[in-house]
Order: sequence, then structure tokens, then C-alpha cells
Amino acid sequence: MECRTTHMTKDCTTTGEVEPHTPNNMGYKVVFEDNRHDITYHLDSEEGIQHLRDTPFVMEEGAKYKFAVFFRVNREIVSGLRFRNKVRRHVFSVSEEVVLGSYAPQSTTHEFLFPRHEWAEAPSGLMYRGTYQAECKVRRDPH
Repeated sequence: MECRTTHMTKDCTTTGEVEPHTPNNMGYKVVFEDNRHDITYHLDSEEGIQHLRDTPFVMEEGAKYKFAVFFRVNREIVSGLRFRNKVRRHVFSVSEEVVLGSYAPQSTTHEFLFPRHEWAEAPSGLMYRGTYQAECKVRRDPH
């Protein structure tokens, strides 16, 4: 039996880096439905961002998954926090933006899981196999 996979590389270039006023102690996680180990990236240091750039993850066709963003607000109130994920393969792209909300400083870590109610499903079939590039952004609403 041959296992079909899709390679997903995360790109945290200058457009994907965390803005200076977003909360620190941030991370990004891929959670799988079938009890496979979660893939976690810590984005609160340059080493963590470099690890995200250098370490693609492999997802099987049709795998059910969710994304999680976790963070802790340490200094000042963060209002209008948004997370944007854009995935592309060749000329086709799909993007999703999720409003995370506003948060006051506190010692607990917030975790936001999406999609909230169902599991997302990785593409399957011959046309969808290959390497995908993803760009993630965490930003504050300018208003």
C-alpha cells in the first residue's frame, strides 16, 4: 500500500512575521483528528521562526486537521488581533482570515482553534498532490 502525502512548507518572510505590537510568547500548531502527534512551532524567538521556515510538515491526503494559534499577552492591551493563513500551489491560492479578538495582559495562555466546529480536510486526489507554500500573518486591526 502506498501512502500519498502532501508537503506543506510554512513561509514566515517579512510579510509573515509578527508585528511589534502583537503579543509575545506566540505559537502555531497543527492538530490532527486521528491522534497523530501535533506539529508545534514557537514563534516568540528568531530560532522558532527559523525553525518554521526550515521545517516543512507532511500531511496525508484527506487528513482531518485544525490550526491553533496560542499566545500570551504580557505588556499592554492588544485589540483587534487577526490571524491570516494563505496557502498556495503554483498559481492557485486560498486564504482565510480569522478574528482572534482583543486581550488584556494576563498570565494565562490563550489558544484559538480553527475551524471551530468541524475538521478541515486536506485535499486528495492526483491533481492535489505536491508541495504547498503557506504564509501566516498575525496582526492588529489598525482601527
